[in-house]
Amino acid sequence: MQVRYLATLAVLFLITGTMTSPRVLASCAGMIPLPKKPTSVGGPLAASLQGKPVLVDLVASWCSACQKRAPTMAALKQAYADKVHFVSFDLSNAATVAAAQAEAQKLGLGDFLAAHRSQAGLVLIVDPKDGTILASFSSPQALPDYSQALEAALQGSR
Repeated sequence: MQVRYLATLAVLFLITGTMTSPRVLASCAGMIPLPKKPTSVGGPLAASLQGKPVLVDLVASWCSACQKRAPTMAALKQAYADKVHFVSFDLSNAATVAAAQAEAQKLGLGDFLAAHRSQAGLVLIVDPKDGTILASFSSPQALPDYSQALEAALQGSR
């Protein structure tokens, strides 16, 4: 198995010209599976979130991706204030995680947040009727990327 790992490392280095993380390499070599992207938050969201797509933003003060994305999120909130529900969970420290978990429970996102509370920087667009994840972003994107995903979600909810 180690030979296959080293061979994969060499091939990826030749292709990309950079070193790749051991976790990704191990996955490529078939040693461990990478986690699959979730397709649902676990079920319908709270009544207060029904009727509009929901953008869920997992943020933390120490998350550089979150800091880079903040102006884009502010622009989205302004542009889609009447069309989309925005939910943000602060994962900065134990106290904010506890508060976020309590709020997530009320909104129907408790199980999802419990499973993903270490993933600051994750942004989801969710259909509140059944909890289907319509779009998922794990790194900062340009405003048009988020807007395109929100527009598609709005088209689907009509």
